[in-house]
Amino acid sequence: MLSTAINRNNPELKRAIDLGIKICHRADLLNILLRNHKSIAVTGTHGKTSTSAMISQILFEAGLNPSALIGGESHFFNTNSISGTSNYLVAEVDESDQSIKNLSADYAVITNLEADHLDHYKDLNEIINTMNKFLSNLPENSKLIICKDSYGNNRLLENYNKDYITYSLIDDSADYKAIDILLSKNYSKFKVKSNNSISDEFYYTYSRLTLCFKFISSNNTFSRIRHKY
Repeated sequence: MLSTAINRNNPELKRAIDLGIKICHRADLLNILLRNHKSIAVTGTHGKTSTSAMISQILFEAGLNPSALIGGESHFFNTNSISGTSNYLVAEVDESDQSIKNLSADYAVITNLEADHLDHYKDLNEIINTMNKFLSNLPENSKLIICKDSYGNNRLLENYNKDYITYSLIDDSADYKAIDILLSKNYSKFKVKSNNSISDEFYYTYSRLTLCFKFISSNNTFSRIRHKY
């Protein structure tokens, strides 16, 4: 198993090749896992780790027992990876070395796109082209969830013709918009507006996540999940 960070002159890699040991790139193994699960791939320049950790925690609290591959240690799980009992897999997908263009998933979440990792890319245009290749790999029944507050993301959507959902902090045309945002030293809270519905407050603190999925519309009120810990 090797990653892009392993130099081809690495003595252990050269020895493995001499011995005829099969070499597998990390991205190839990740893609096998993604394609053999109901997979959620989280990518973008910033926010991959926190977003994948929160999605994993939400699925876990909903009783769906996902597996997860997160780019940092989750405070809730006390680890960066979990092996769940269901077919759901949440994976943080790194775009830094262009190996993402070989991946696919059932759901893709893109937080933002900026000119980053310019040791592997010429500019933002090449990053967008690479992400376009990744999106072209998604199956027809896939779903893209993408933030509208990023210039790079909006460039990406110009040529995307599959189903997608948008979210935003500032754009009223997004499918989901965070409103009534309050940021404090210890926590943040907000509501979510979608069409004519406004949710109860979501709380996020440094040490725990408090979720309240109560959607209030003009016609009815119903609760999806309400959990505090």
